[in-house]
Amino acid sequence: MKAECAGPGGKYHFNLFDLFLVLLVLLVGLSVYFTFINPVQFSHLIKREDVKRYAEVEIILPDDLSWIKESVPAGEESRNVFGELDWKVLGFGEQSFGGKNWAVLKAKMLVAEKDSGVIRYGKYTLAKGSKIYLINDRYALEGRVLQYRLLPEKVFS
Repeated sequence: MKAECAGPGGKYHFNLFDLFLVLLVLLVGLSVYFTFINPVQFSHLIKREDVKRYAEVEIILPDDLSWIKESVPAGEESRNVFGELDWKVLGFGEQSFGGKNWAVLKAKMLVAEKDSGVIRYGKYTLAKGSKIYLINDRYALEGRVLQYRLLPEKVFS
């Protein structure tokens, strides 16, 4: 396209550059309008984070870890990167299942309660029989969840 200068009685032809300039000015004008003059109000009804709570969990330790109940002291804990209590050993015990004694670990754990009601500890779903790992700098504990109960206190972060 050949652009001609508009003079007295002359015509002005739009080229592609002029179209882009008009669109740019329109975009800037709309962004200023929707930012400062009439901003878009959000409803804040979308809940993006889960509710953090503490749970008291009983974990059955496997046979090869039954010796660890003498090694790990009650009160052993792990903290997350925010300094919150991640898990804490409350004590050990024994329970008999199927005529065999099993070591049972009782721990307080920071869990996340989802909107759907699912309780999760990290990537692990907290449900009876589910496998779970508790790891800190000194110990690595694993087992299966026997039972749990949510404590009434909530964690605000």
